[in-house]
Amino acid sequence: YTWIRNLEADTSTVLANPIDADVASIFSTAGCYLCHGIDEQSAGLDLQAVDWKNQLVGIAAGSAAEGGVCTGSVRVVATDPASSLLYQKVTRTHSCGDSMPFGATLRTNEAATIANWINNL
Repeated sequence: YTWIRNLEADTSTVLANPIDADVASIFSTAGCYLCHGIDEQSAGLDLQAVDWKNQLVGIAAGSAAEGGVCTGSVRVVATDPASSLLYQKVTRTHSCGDSMPFGATLRTNEAATIANWINNL
């Protein structure tokens, strides 16, 4: 599977911050790369890219032209999981678009790790 690519390579640039590495690992194991990876960048988002964090924090959700349906939202609002579209989608509290990961549900501890990561940005 392409989305399982090579977790070590995917997280090697973020290992300086263990929370970043934990989040990158969740993206890999939860299947997020199927829609947001090197093969497909739904809503213009590539979570396998070296700059995955820069594609999330403080970035407006993708426009309709990019395949996004949550215009007006911010992908990740630093220190505010409840206002972050990523967290809303993985906890199913969002008001637009599909829940993530598509066709699956994160474990409670995985959602908590993402919330902790956002809180510490």
